[in-house]
Amino acid sequence: MTCLYLLCGTVGTGKTTYARKLEEEGRAVLFSADEWMIHFFGTALPRDEFDRRLDQCKEMIYRTTEKLLNQGLSVVLDFGFWKRSERDSLRKRFARYEIRLLYFKLPEDEILRRLAERNRNLPEYSYEITEEMYRMFSARFDPPSEAENPLIINR
Repeated sequence: MTCLYLLCGTVGTGKTTYARKLEEEGRAVLFSADEWMIHFFGTALPRDEFDRRLDQCKEMIYRTTEKLLNQGLSVVLDFGFWKRSERDSLRKRFARYEIRLLYFKLPEDEILRRLAERNRNLPEYSYEITEEMYRMFSARFDPPSEAENPLIINR
């Protein structure tokens, strides 16, 4: 069955690992916002320019996503979806398809451990995220409510 997977959660919760597994199993085409941004623009952009370019990349990914869904292929979007407003907007945009919101939720100490490990062996197309950055980003995260019917993943 064709499905749009929205991977939601802060950095370091395992979204990308899970997304790659879905892709490797042949269950979905993967789009990673980080991969597109780093590929096209590198890792160092001023915040306002980063946000503008990220919006441009997302729009192209969304257009491609719709084409793939129309062809009967599932898609996984590894974007984090930190804001409820963005999740709501995508639910409206892709309302005719099955959508699964996967919420990756871990204790903070585990997230920080994972981030430290990742930073020591930074994978290709990944940003280094310091503890300070994690705390700043996490303060901006809107966790999904029960009304959003997320599938919670704690691994």
